[in-house]
Amino acid sequence: MVCSIGSDRFALEHTKLEAYAEQHRDGIHFEEALLELEHMAELPGSAWYMLLVPANCFQGLRQSQISKMRNLIAEWVREKSSNLKNFVRNMDVITAQIPDVPFPVTLQAIAGGPTESGGKLKIARIAPPGWEKGQAEQIAIALSKKIPKLEIWSNRGTSTVLILENGDPSLINHHWVLDKLREQIPRQFHCPDYIFFIYAIGTPWIVQTLIADGQFPDVSYQWWNYKLFESDDLLDLLAFGERNE
Repeated sequence: MVCSIGSDRFALEHTKLEAYAEQHRDGIHFEEALLELEHMAELPGSAWYMLLVPANCFQGLRQSQISKMRNLIAEWVREKSSNLKNFVRNMDVITAQIPDVPFPVTLQAIAGGPTESGGKLKIARIAPPGWEKGQAEQIAIALSKKIPKLEIWSNRGTSTVLILENGDPSLINHHWVLDKLREQIPRQFHCPDYIFFIYAIGTPWIVQTLIADGQFPDVSYQWWNYKLFESDDLLDLLAFGERNE
């Protein structure tokens, strides 16, 4: 997208970062299979529970198979959650191979806040082996696709902006991405004027500045250099264009 804000002209490119190949596709399968478990009846106590399954474990399965496994996993969570301790500082953990579920599942528990009532469940994936190496490759792929487009506009005197979106902070965070940008951009790529990293999870979204005016920050933990955006308050530009308003 190219736009003018006041007298300044900007060219923007956006991409979602993957911690491993096909992470986004895997995420669709993962959410379709297990996300509804987060809305299951309250679990014992006031603990926060985390259900973890391996990445890519639902790909290639039929919907009937997934539905059966979801019911088996839900039954197991209800049974085992009552056996876990709600420690304040440490997690209590159980891992099992549920009959007719072709992968191991792990349930973690830790004490919730003082005002919590009823246990809350969240779901997450365990990254595949070797994913750390794959992360660096995914950053390089994103840069090779997006920066050449921005460089064309930069040569025309337009300010350039690269937006990196992340939906899984357990695998990718802005500190790690900043380190990889420091390594890769000086060696291989044109440097955009601005690079922003967005934690696009729930609300509000956190937008962290990684590069401003073509410069990296002096230290990687400059958390003062961030903004919060309520995602529900943002305009859907594609829908806006479709209405021709």
